[in-house]
Amino acid sequence: MDTGTDFDSHDVISVPDETGPTEDQDNTAQAGWSDLDITLDDPDNDDSSAEPESGHSAGDSDEYSDHWFLQAENGTCVPASVAQIVAEYTGEDTQSEEAFVELSQENGYFLDGEINNGMSIYAAADLLEQNGIPATVETGNMDDLSVALDEGRGVMLYVDSGEYWDPEQEAKDEAAGRDQGGDHCVVISEIDYEKGVVYLSDPGHPDGDRMEVPLDEFEQAWGDANNTMIVCDEPSPNADTHGAPVESDDPLLDSGYDSDDLTDLKAAIDWLTERPWTLLPLVIGDN
Repeated sequence: MDTGTDFDSHDVISVPDETGPTEDQDNTAQAGWSDLDITLDDPDNDDSSAEPESGHSAGDSDEYSDHWFLQAENGTCVPASVAQIVAEYTGEDTQSEEAFVELSQENGYFLDGEINNGMSIYAAADLLEQNGIPATVETGNMDDLSVALDEGRGVMLYVDSGEYWDPEQEAKDEAAGRDQGGDHCVVISEIDYEKGVVYLSDPGHPDGDRMEVPLDEFEQAWGDANNTMIVCDEPSPNADTHGAPVESDDPLLDSGYDSDDLTDLKAAIDWLTERPWTLLPLVIGDN
């Protein structure tokens, strides 16, 4: 996978799609990003459709179900997606993007200060980091997604929502030259290769909780956005990693660490300090 460049909140700006998913969903908040003039390299197209062995499933479709909510207005899919990931990492449920919208406004992340104009992908990564969850902007393929999900990492994706919200209308828009490509941000929770679907936690659609999207539609939607994703640097402490091995420098969780030997206590405290989302009590006794 390819990582992004240095962050600048105004390097890449989004333009929301005004069409919405379907005619009967006019009140659905659409799009956060569009037509990125992005400096990331394209992924290797030969590998983008590569799938692990039949029957493999990466991630957990239920992981974000308790945290899903419908975004309040057009242009807030990024803060809404960030809110879901923060809720998953901290265990503190958040059913609104309001606090994250306010923080974005304070930092000038919305183009021209207007929420409906959306924000840059790098601003999205910075918004996560300001909430104690370092993340990296990358491009990748399905294998990269599988690895990140198996490791329990939060992943936000930049997609062309029309490809799976309303494929028929999307085809008409493309034929008429009206399609603007990537326009939306979502959280991905699972890839089920045996069933041939991915599960999204999509804040922009009324049926976005555990939204089941066929693999071909998903790969088209993600591909239209240059296979761009924001991957959290550390796994969620609340994620089910299905036994996947995850390298860790945690002095307390290392299998070779002797719990009776507290000579490395400083290293343990330093590790916890660097991970503010890990809300575990540390008890020091004399025994």
